[in-house]
Amino acid sequence: MCLLDVSPMSQDRYALRQLHACGELQCIDPGRFEQAVSKCSNLWASLPGTGYGQPEHPIEDLLAVFRAAGATVMPWCPCP
Repeated sequence: MCLLDVSPMSQDRYALRQLHACGELQCIDPGRFEQAVSKCSNLWASLPGTGYGQPEHPIEDLLAVFRAAGATVMPWCPCP
């Protein structure tokens, strides 16, 4: 997938594609956000725990944005 711009919509579409590629897209709808971030953190240098030496966003900040967008977050547990 090639991004034509860096608009929020393009970034969201790319993020969904990456979540699908690492097998974690099914975690998003039931609200298992932290699990999806953890499993896919190697794809984005700014996610917590990547270790790429770039500034990482704390999971609390990511959760706040996710919730502000109207999402519900469930406790950590295996996805179906």
